[in-house]
Amino acid sequence: MLDSVPVGATSAEDAKLFGALSLWTELALSKDNPAAFDTAGDINQRPISLWFVRGLSGLKAAYILGHADGACCPLVSKAVLEASESEGFAVSWHSFGVGVLQANGRDDGPRALEELRTRVTGFATESACAGQIRITMLDDDTIATDSERIAAATRKAYQAAVDVERPVFVWHDFEKPHPALVAPELRRGRKSEPLVIELSEDDFAFPPSLRRSVSLAGLGQYIASIRSEIQHLRDVQEMLPLLRRLGDGRLGWSGYKRTSEFCEQQQLAAADMQLAELRERHKAMLQILETLGRNNNNAREEYRPSVAKLKDNLVMLDGYLETNSRAAAGSSCTWIDIHPAGEDDGFAQALRDVLTMYEGEDLSRKLAELTELLYEVETRRERPPSDPVPALVDAALRGWPATFSAPDAEEAFDTWLREHQEDLWAKIGAQLARRGVKLRAGDEASPMGFLSRSNVVFRVEHVGKRVRVKPYFVLAGSFYAVADPGAGVIRYESAVADQNLLSIPE
Repeated sequence: MLDSVPVGATSAEDAKLFGALSLWTELALSKDNPAAFDTAGDINQRPISLWFVRGLSGLKAAYILGHADGACCPLVSKAVLEASESEGFAVSWHSFGVGVLQANGRDDGPRALEELRTRVTGFATESACAGQIRITMLDDDTIATDSERIAAATRKAYQAAVDVERPVFVWHDFEKPHPALVAPELRRGRKSEPLVIELSEDDFAFPPSLRRSVSLAGLGQYIASIRSEIQHLRDVQEMLPLLRRLGDGRLGWSGYKRTSEFCEQQQLAAADMQLAELRERHKAMLQILETLGRNNNNAREEYRPSVAKLKDNLVMLDGYLETNSRAAAGSSCTWIDIHPAGEDDGFAQALRDVLTMYEGEDLSRKLAELTELLYEVETRRERPPSDPVPALVDAALRGWPATFSAPDAEEAFDTWLREHQEDLWAKIGAQLARRGVKLRAGDEASPMGFLSRSNVVFRVEHVGKRVRVKPYFVLAGSFYAVADPGAGVIRYESAVADQNLLSIPE
């Protein structure tokens, strides 16, 4: 069981522990900026935040965190990828939603950082990135400084936990306008070492198709989405005349069974005419909804209940027409007579919604704009990473953020994940257990649990067939530092982190 540190410690044991943790108060942000952390450091959500650190001879570091919608994420990701290829960086690693660039003292690094800052500043003024980029200039590398101070404070907390022979966790409000990137550590008595996972390329066995098409910029999915939207608008253009012909779109009716001694052909003909007309309106409505959902997932899901109801109604109407045909043939004097329902049956609202959305738009102009955008984006296709393994490993461990230049590669990655991820995490858990990490399998605190949070990223070094993985917690806002001597590991639990969408079944 984990214990928290009481603010008003009274026992000698608690006072000793509380004193060892006093450094935490130095890390708290003054309360004059209470909203500073609302989006700082979220690797999965908008905006894309970039912090550039000034040095004596130009920029010396950049930190990139976050996500953006539409064309913005591919634009920024491509710029970061190209900047990272400079030889002027002592630290250069980047993956989905995160990037760290630290210059090595050569002129190349500051020059590449300045070019990156200029490019993303330009992107921020484009409509595609409106409100999705936030740039902050720092005079000191407070991200690196605060990250190290948090790690140092947690080491003191761990030592205090060893002294009092019980695990503790410490609540901390890190409400600064920037994040911290802190690595978990393994503890051996009074010594600590970074938690580094040693794996082989053979542990992953990525198919060649994934290696060829991995894309940090995600242009493949964006291009596919533009193509899908173009086809959807063409579907709308095709269906608008039929929509207008349906009028108010009311398709409801009340059916009445009529039985008489003599079958009146005139009554039967009138009933059949109404049934046939209603059937044709149903078929037209079904065609409209299925066509509008053909290239638009949201529309397909929205109209799914209506499509099912229309199909059921058509079966019923066919049955009515069959009953009436028997009456017309003289084999029965029972037929079905229908009267339109007065109330709105839901289909009319669906038609009005579609007409309201598209009737006043210049669809031809919008199609021309999307076609031009498609051409522009396709010409910006990025070069694939020179080494795709780090990005693939990070995505495999996090379980979801991979993007590819080929749309069918995403499905191939999901298939690979279902087949390999459970064994991969089992191998990691066994390795950490051999190195002294003693966490119960299946616990929330198991390696898969505490390393698969939505605020954990993996820095991957790939040399030959060797794959070295170093996890980092991206911390912003409130979090716990967990110091558990029995487990032999220092870790962090963020109040705003969720469990990643892993493929492993519950």
